[in-house]
Amino acid sequence: MSRDDSVRVGVAGMSNLRGLDEAMKTPVTVLNADVIGGVAHRRDGFTRHLALPGPHSMFGGTSALLCASSIHCAVIDITSRAAREIHVYAGNPEIPVSYAEIGQFIYFGNRQFTARYAPAAGGSAEVVGLAVPTAPVLIPVSAQGAALSPGTYLIALAKVGTDGRLGGASEPQEISIQTGESIRIIGRKSDEIVWMSEANGDVLFRVGAGDTITAPPPTSEPLPTRFCHPPAGYDFILYAFGRVWGVQGSRLFYSESFRPDLWRDSLNFFEFDQPIVLLALAGDGLFVGCEHETYSLVGTSPAEMRQVKCGPGSVSGSLCYLDTMSDLSSTIMTAENVQNSVPCWLTADGLVTGRPGGQLFNLTAGKVDLGQDMKRAASLFRRVQGVAQVLVSYQSLPNASREGQAVKAGELFRRPSPDSGQPSVIGSVSVEAIATFNQ
Repeated sequence: MSRDDSVRVGVAGMSNLRGLDEAMKTPVTVLNADVIGGVAHRRDGFTRHLALPGPHSMFGGTSALLCASSIHCAVIDITSRAAREIHVYAGNPEIPVSYAEIGQFIYFGNRQFTARYAPAAGGSAEVVGLAVPTAPVLIPVSAQGAALSPGTYLIALAKVGTDGRLGGASEPQEISIQTGESIRIIGRKSDEIVWMSEANGDVLFRVGAGDTITAPPPTSEPLPTRFCHPPAGYDFILYAFGRVWGVQGSRLFYSESFRPDLWRDSLNFFEFDQPIVLLALAGDGLFVGCEHETYSLVGTSPAEMRQVKCGPGSVSGSLCYLDTMSDLSSTIMTAENVQNSVPCWLTADGLVTGRPGGQLFNLTAGKVDLGQDMKRAASLFRRVQGVAQVLVSYQSLPNASREGQAVKAGELFRRPSPDSGQPSVIGSVSVEAIATFNQ
């Protein structure tokens, strides 16, 4: 790469960058690391302070540092250099775990479980949500005095938590009542309340605690948690607009509003025609990255969101957020258009940011050759002497064949893995430099 190239590209890896004028124009060698099997391995000279078996899926939020391992999920105390178990796996411990910090809790899980941990309280993680009661057993009984009107009734149960919140309701059971009869409920637990329809109706209203029903529902409060349940396992989760969003394959589910413990998966979801690999939060909506295309969902409530194709396929794991960034699509850089929490990730066409209105802005189009063989990536945003950088590391697909290819202007530094002969990429892109070039 010549020193006169307008595009500033460099490779940081684990090294400290040299002076900006030099490092951002000329590829520099990855220091203190060897790329083996597509993974950057540290060289000798580091001190181990904590041994955690098979660590993966680390989370560094505002209140705690969590990490999953081949044994359990643990909270890590940096001061004492110790890990304390907060959750034990019931299934495969190697499946990646995702996290979402919501209020006083950190929610985490994968397709096998969902749990939450309160850093301020300490202790262990807990199951999210209230279990859905089993369907009630109903029998008609002769009324002693007051009796129900003849007809068919629906009865359901729902648990009430210690905080007064209502959990998901059981499947409603139907019972027909004759003249002079009431309804007896068998097996109701003390933390379950009764919901009932009017004669021959289908809307359930609150009755309250009790095992015998001798009159129509005393309230007009309809059951708000019908078809609801605690969160199922999701591939990964995101908190946005008062809801938790969870991915299962090609479906994007969402919780009830401000109820991360309450989901209605049979109704509340968006369906895509390919697996979802990435989910990004923008100020006015979401970006859903699939294997071959990326979609935008503009809006802050599911009712107003529409699935719109906005770009090529996204690369799993490549999402990071940029802070104190000027609007990259604007030709005038002013304090008024500075943005925070700007989503940035890899697509098949390069490194992009998500803009308001569901649009993508390509930071590397025509300037950096990232290849078309990206499988999974990791990225990091930082500033070095005031210059914004996105550091990207990604795996290549098995059919990649760029070994020995000369470094071209605008192409990230590459070196082959010694064991497989396949290339690995560790690089950084100066966001501000490329944005300026585009203008």
